[in-house]
Amino acid sequence: MLNSTKEIDKVGYFKDEILVSKCRLLEDQELKIVGGLEDFFDLDNFIGLKSCVPLVSKHSPLAVSIAMHMHYNVNKHIGAESTYRMSLLNVKILGGKQLFKEVSNDCIYCMKLRKRYCEQLMGPLSSSQISMSPIFYFVTVDMWGPILMYTPGYEKRTRNRKMEYEAYMLVFDCCVTGGINCQIIEKRDTTGVMDGFNRFFSEVSVPKIVYSDKDGALIKALREGSVDILDMQNNLHREQGIYFETCLPQQHYKHGRIERRIRMIQESLNKSEIRGSRHTATNWQTIAKLIERQVNNIPLGYLLHQGNANPLLKVLTPGLLKIGTFSNRAPHGVFDIPDLPHKILEKH
Repeated sequence: MLNSTKEIDKVGYFKDEILVSKCRLLEDQELKIVGGLEDFFDLDNFIGLKSCVPLVSKHSPLAVSIAMHMHYNVNKHIGAESTYRMSLLNVKILGGKQLFKEVSNDCIYCMKLRKRYCEQLMGPLSSSQISMSPIFYFVTVDMWGPILMYTPGYEKRTRNRKMEYEAYMLVFDCCVTGGINCQIIEKRDTTGVMDGFNRFFSEVSVPKIVYSDKDGALIKALREGSVDILDMQNNLHREQGIYFETCLPQQHYKHGRIERRIRMIQESLNKSEIRGSRHTATNWQTIAKLIERQVNNIPLGYLLHQGNANPLLKVLTPGLLKIGTFSNRAPHGVFDIPDLPHKILEKH
């Protein structure tokens, strides 16, 4: 609480009988354009920052209400520090960081999230993670689900039939760059896995080595499938099966990376409340591609091109490396199993 006039003068001043914080800009300050122009810009509209925000003590019931509203309704469970920074756009709470931390500690959902974070020893690096290879040359793959979908035109539930059906998300992760590729499959059998692999091959390329767990559908597709590959010299050849290595989910340094990617996708869907909503298969494929783009835009470093002109500085991301996916392992045709009774193309 502010007990004296001197303490109030240090942190704020009265404007229209409202205590305003003066930690940003002083009263009557404005932004002026130089160069002979006489126009003035409103500072709040120009920089998107409010120069005069009310000043509230953390012991005030108003401050507690603001903190709970920001935590539960505006910035849902994103952390005390982030919520406090966002609240500075509207109000300055003295001791607000401690107040937001107390609200976060009392939140049951945040308590569940904090229990998941545990200190783990970093596993050893495999040879595929430090090799110089194209993107998605070494790939880890796994699927998760089920995801509820519905057919357009049959959204309503009736007493005798259920409109929702289950589908799964197939996630591919590049061992070198950390880029991902997400595909929605309608079945968890070999036919559905082959559909996901065909879309993945068409968007990127055919990987050299695939790391997967001991799922029956994945192993059968990788062991018995065949695909025609076209290299950069236009030489066409067929590969029977794709070289793969199976590993247990407990082996964190081998298969734990793709498990962490799937967990990240699930957490983002839960926080955005998308996972519990009803969507069609096309909607879920769109959502998967939006998540894929966000993950592939995470910076890895930067590239500096020196030349006669001005040097060019670019941010290096997996999405930038994904642009040049034409390599010696470009698919030419459909990835299928020759002896499979129900061919992929027959159902289309």
